[in-house]
Amino acid sequence: MRSAHNPGPTNDQEAQQEEFLGALKALGGSAGNGRLRELLGWEEAPYEAVKASLLASGRVRTGRGRGGSVSLADGVGDEGADGHQGAVGSVAAAGGSAREAGASVAEAGGGQGAAFAARLKASAHAAAAGPAPLGPQPTGKQNLSAFIWSVADILRGDYKQSDYGKVILPFTVLRRLDCVLEPSKEAVLAEKELREGQGLNPEPFLLRVAGQGFCNTSALGMKRLMGDQDNIGENLRSYIQAFTPAVRDIFESFEFHLQVDKLDKAGLPYMVCERFAQIDLHPETVSNAEMGLVFEELIRKFAATRPSPRAASCAACTTPPRAPAACSAWRRSTWWE
Repeated sequence: MRSAHNPGPTNDQEAQQEEFLGALKALGGSAGNGRLRELLGWEEAPYEAVKASLLASGRVRTGRGRGGSVSLADGVGDEGADGHQGAVGSVAAAGGSAREAGASVAEAGGGQGAAFAARLKASAHAAAAGPAPLGPQPTGKQNLSAFIWSVADILRGDYKQSDYGKVILPFTVLRRLDCVLEPSKEAVLAEKELREGQGLNPEPFLLRVAGQGFCNTSALGMKRLMGDQDNIGENLRSYIQAFTPAVRDIFESFEFHLQVDKLDKAGLPYMVCERFAQIDLHPETVSNAEMGLVFEELIRKFAATRPSPRAASCAACTTPPRAPAACSAWRRSTWWE
């Protein structure tokens, strides 16, 4: 209980502390200050203030390393922000050490080739070993958004920090839709075959079977993409094109094809798709309202990485001018559900 002499943190401060702890959990419980602050998208002053309050309360401790580091104190992290049990484990995918090495290499000359080769080797190992397990998925919009934003670990070195959102936002949309459609996937494919065999336009029948205002006619899904590492970029494009037109418009507004091309050139599609395939965004796990809040938090994180105030405030921080309108319309619809 708070007293007049020791009022304790306010609700806003508590929320910031939980966001800090959630991001730290998503990074495996220990991280350098620079890496953690980048993931949170915070300026140095608020970051240091929250860290200081957590140090004072004994919930985190400092460590060594260039730029300093911080880790969860013993016993912290056994509960989520909402009091739910479950520790959040490491979110590093297979080959994480290779990614860390590549991130510290200059983008020019042989260094870039070495980093690219390391990522290809890591991807090959990951494909052979299967998806690397994630720890329990955190709850709460700050914790879950930090969990999703940790995909930036894979992008570091090949993407500017201010461009992480160009990958993370559309992949979050894709994973949510993928989860929404998963239960009706087989029924939709069977209905498509039946109606096409009858010479009918299958779309209205497919929408009814899917129970949504959209559907996808590909046999692929985020998890099935993992089965063909050599062609994952091409298959990802094919999967997007199999959505109904309104959904395709959203990904066109994100200029998602450009990001797929860039990921392809960097040898990253497998690791990015693998990470998102392990994030559970099924409506039974993340409600419509929660998903909207998580997405807004991701947009905020993207805004915080933009190079100027004008860029940060420009149309929900997405470079393509039509993307914010498309994403906003999508969030107002029932497509979250």
